[in-house]
Amino acid sequence: MGKTLYDVPTLRTALRLIDVLGEAREPMGVSELSRAAGTNKNMAFRLLNTLQAEGWVGSESPGPRYSLTLLPFQVCSRPLSRMSVKLAADAPLRQLWAKIGESVYLGVLRDDKVLYLDHLDGVRPVRVAGMVGGSYPLHCSAPGKALLAFGGDELFERLAAAGFERFTDNTITSPEELRKHLAQIRRQGWAVDNEEYSRGIVCLGVPVFDHAGRIAGTIGVSVTTLDYSLERLKVELLGSLVVTAHEISARLGAAAETDFKDEACHE
Repeated sequence: MGKTLYDVPTLRTALRLIDVLGEAREPMGVSELSRAAGTNKNMAFRLLNTLQAEGWVGSESPGPRYSLTLLPFQVCSRPLSRMSVKLAADAPLRQLWAKIGESVYLGVLRDDKVLYLDHLDGVRPVRVAGMVGGSYPLHCSAPGKALLAFGGDELFERLAAAGFERFTDNTITSPEELRKHLAQIRRQGWAVDNEEYSRGIVCLGVPVFDHAGRIAGTIGVSVTTLDYSLERLKVELLGSLVVTAHEISARLGAAAETDFKDEACHE
């Protein structure tokens, strides 16, 4: 995001420090933090000590070396808990997870990607792991394709102009081919990721709609090819996923959806 007329450079630098610490896998020293945030060591040190005094940052010796506390998560999770789609999906998604025991998640559109608001890992020894706050491309992930299919022409054209990145041999990168693929998703009401984002992982995604009939988010399930073929995934889990999506949509005030047909699993 660019600077505004009333920009506060010091605050902007503090936010960059928080962002850098949020991405760090281990505590960082002042020198490396100042370089990463694009500021001098003196300013970085002062800001880090202020953040530490407010409880946002902790430090350890020798160094000192800094890391984020859980306070930023607590603050930033408050609006998340008030989001209507998150509230509507909470119980149904957990019921789905308890039923099928595979990795399930809720995503929304943000910055032209699918952003996970909730992710429940599967219970198998080898499973697909994810995290709240993780974001993934729209054109090659099942939840992303569900969002893209119902997101309107402007979204598609913007992404097509930038180009669709290839992640595996199965990734659809042709705008014409992807456009046809998205039309099929709109007709059937669900999307697949057939090892298009990552080898060894297949996924399903189903859109969730609000009271105005607009897409509000998407729920999905991801499994490894060690346990499922794509066809088995559709046959065994698609029905439950669609029922859950319809329940969440109903909680958001959406009109009743057309009854799910089992034969859709075999298309």
